Amino acid sequence: MTTKIRRKNKSIRAGLTGGASAVALALLTVSPAMAQLVDDEIIVTARRVSETLLEAPVAVTALSEAQIENLGIQSVDDIARHTAGFSFSNAFGRTTERPVIRGAANILAGVQFGVEAGAAYFVDGVYYSGDLQALDIRNVERVEVVKGPQSALYGRNTYSGAINFITKRPSSSGTEGSFEAIVAEDDEYQVYGRISQSLIEDVWGFSLSGRYYEYGGDSAWKNAADNGRQMGEEQSLNLNATMDVNFSESTTAIFRLGYADDEDSARPFRLIGAEQNNCSPGYRSGAYYDPNLNPLPPFLPPPPFAGIFPNTVTTDSNFQYFCGELSQFEDLDPAQDINGTPFLGVERQMVFGTALFEHQFDSGWDLTMSAGYRKQDLLTGSDSDHQVGGINFVAISPFFSIPTDNAFLNTTDTGEVEDISLEARLSTDPAKRVRASVGGYYYDQTNEGQSGALSRRTADDRLGLAPSNTLTIENKAVFGTLDFDMSDALTVSLEGRYQEETKGRQEFGGATTAAYDQSVTFDDFVYKAILSYDISDDFSTYGSYARGVKPGGVNGSIGVASGDEFYEPENVDAFELGLKGRFLDNGRFTLSGYLNDISQYQLTTPVAAIAGGNVNSVATNQGNAEIMGLEFEGSYDLSDYLRVGGSYAWTDAEFTSGCDDFQFTLNSGGYLIAAFDRTNPPTTGTIRGSANPTVPTYDPDGLFTGNLSCDISGNKVPLTSEHQVSLYTQANFPITDSMNGFINADFTHESSKFIQVHNLMETGATNILSGQIGVTYDNIRLEIFGRNLTDERTPPAATRWFDLLEGFNTISSQIPGATSIDRNVTGPRSTFLSYRRGRQIGARIQVDF
Repeated sequence: MTTKIRRKNKSIRAGLTGGASAVALALLTVSPAMAQLVDDEIIVTARRVSETLLEAPVAVTALSEAQIENLGIQSVDDIARHTAGFSFSNAFGRTTERPVIRGAANILAGVQFGVEAGAAYFVDGVYYSGDLQALDIRNVERVEVVKGPQSALYGRNTYSGAINFITKRPSSSGTEGSFEAIVAEDDEYQVYGRISQSLIEDVWGFSLSGRYYEYGGDSAWKNAADNGRQMGEEQSLNLNATMDVNFSESTTAIFRLGYADDEDSARPFRLIGAEQNNCSPGYRSGAYYDPNLNPLPPFLPPPPFAGIFPNTVTTDSNFQYFCGELSQFEDLDPAQDINGTPFLGVERQMVFGTALFEHQFDSGWDLTMSAGYRKQDLLTGSDSDHQVGGINFVAISPFFSIPTDNAFLNTTDTGEVEDISLEARLSTDPAKRVRASVGGYYYDQTNEGQSGALSRRTADDRLGLAPSNTLTIENKAVFGTLDFDMSDALTVSLEGRYQEETKGRQEFGGATTAAYDQSVTFDDFVYKAILSYDISDDFSTYGSYARGVKPGGVNGSIGVASGDEFYEPENVDAFELGLKGRFLDNGRFTLSGYLNDISQYQLTTPVAAIAGGNVNSVATNQGNAEIMGLEFEGSYDLSDYLRVGGSYAWTDAEFTSGCDDFQFTLNSGGYLIAAFDRTNPPTTGTIRGSANPTVPTYDPDGLFTGNLSCDISGNKVPLTSEHQVSLYTQANFPITDSMNGFINADFTHESSKFIQVHNLMETGATNILSGQIGVTYDNIRLEIFGRNLTDERTPPAATRWFDLLEGFNTISSQIPGATSIDRNVTGPRSTFLSYRRGRQIGARIQVDF
């Protein structure tokens, strides 16, 4: 196949212009050794055409295979640390990933079905829905992080950006291969091997690769709820096969099949109890909760479940919340009760395959088609009451309680996920002055969930499984692009997509017939316009406007009572300016500034309802936000042997309007806000159930503050860092004619992140130093590496939660007026935090042939 290249100021402006397949097919005509460099420039496919990194009119960070190796990148988290404007966190081990690009975060992303992170993963240009922390990074040739709304070009869930992993291609001539082994502290072992063979030169090739990974868990992760047993063990097996077929000079196909098997033990996280609360006095505090609902009114006898909990609460603090940095608790041991649910940890088996096809017509037009298939079986289990010992009873009234299937809030869940994606795209000749494309897209996902219970276990069913829910997504879209070179230097680009997405939810509650069955459909038209200008051979600039959308969805039965059964899409109007160039011959830089105006921001609202043993939150459209920022990335070759580089991102993510229920509780002294119109949220609420909605009927200890504000305008968007810095230096120098030495070091800083909209609780700043030192001899690489040499322990994520040990209610509901007080049955507010892997020293050997 002959790829048409359109050069403009020494750049590749258009290679293959196919749809999803273009990402993988764009480099067909270059040899493996030079697959990412043309005219000493990295080639990216961020706009699904082949362009140099410096002239692509979009903010994109591209990490080549060499950079992945020299920066010691092992995971999505490492990629985020070296990408300006990209922040990553996960709350539950190697699940529930929350990629945040340019501050557009969502707390429920990865936790509640259908709530999107806003940044999507792609593998070889094919949409990938799911967690990627167990990805075999050694099978990746390049990573591209495309920032800003990409909804028009990439489709669903690329509201704030797209993260594309381009995998390695088979050899086009002869045999190639590699072997790698890693040994590190905390019983980490990795073995990777790959072989690639061209069966018919330049016509038919294949590659096979495999990886085994084992990690014994950080030595500091000793389970406080299980006699110090080790937590956080991880194990993965990855197998990949790729076949590349050139049927003719104009017709090619690539087929990829991958298998992953992950097994993780109890994940390291723990509760920081309500006894640590230090701000916002009020009734939603440990001082007003009693484990056994005592004292009761004189005419009521003691409940028969007295004694299940301690006779007294563990704290008399009347504070409702914790203010400050959670990093002060990083040395506390994690705690997961092992007896409250059938399973703790993660088990995942997954098959992921793609097929990419391209045909070039004699006219210069291209037809590209892609298909993706993913089948995943996921089992997770956790101790979500975070107490030592199981709470196996639920209080129904002051007179009796009932046993639960599992310890209260402890969960074992399975999900069988199957999804397919199909895309076809027809593009005009990329060498023409006016270029266009049109295409269609289809995506379908089904997730059949089951819940496990101790009470249902049998000899044949260790988990005691029963149907819990069936969740579906269907997305259909048509899209197109138009590019017009107004001159040799000035180009106008237009992108547009019309899509229809339906999300469905069935809830079974252990039965065979659905007790709840609803779906919702949203139609959206998203678009983007770009004006790019090549100032000279060394500098280019661009400006763009884009409309992006984050899908809405179904909260389910838990949202019915509060009127939040469904939630609407979140929309963004994004403006961006960028400048890219070379300086002093050996330097390169990219600079971008942006302003995102977000409407119908999807926030988290707690729901005081218990379904299947779980206390839930729902997604609601409660406000608007404005996010602005600056991003810089650059590198400079000080000599033939020494390169320095780095990046900086400033992100100012702030709510411009919004009313939050618990903000009202914190401000008022512990009262419940009356229902309000979420589409037009107020700044001041009224007290629920009070005779005078601005003055509580019942205030026994005078804790009412008189502050009825629920306003979050001016608050920072949670899970977003204002400042991110990365610095690196890479030295490669000759020792003998056949041996080179290398020394690499990198440092990253991420400022503290708030964990909720209240801006009271935050993670603390994170500083990580890593490095490598070693030699290469012919085709052998030997290195000693250090990860997180600063032994940074700041929690990567934290989640607002509650402290069950303090009891189920505050003031008895039998007291007139007490129902206007936040008496949530789950206890006073607290938080649980995840744990960061500490310092590791290890060794690595790599052999290429």
